[in-house]
Amino acid sequence: MSALRLILAAAAVAYSVSQYWQEHRRLSHLQTLDGRKAMVRHEALRKRAERNLTLGTAVVCALAAAIAIYAFAVLPAPPTKGGL
Repeated sequence: MSALRLILAAAAVAYSVSQYWQEHRRLSHLQTLDGRKAMVRHEALRKRAERNLTLGTAVVCALAAAIAIYAFAVLPAPPTKGGL
């Protein structure tokens, strides 16, 4: 169990570091552009990130709905003991 926690912690640290370096690279690229081009590029990146977040949310919601339908409509009811 402690090995699993160690692996999960290492994965979280690796993800955080990769996100930091990705943002650092993005900002350093924006600093090389002039003001108007940097603003247009930043807005394009922001819109793309928002679109990806919306798509990811839709996928997670669809999966949750599919699991709920499967759990409550497809699976048989558990056996009960007693009269009810």
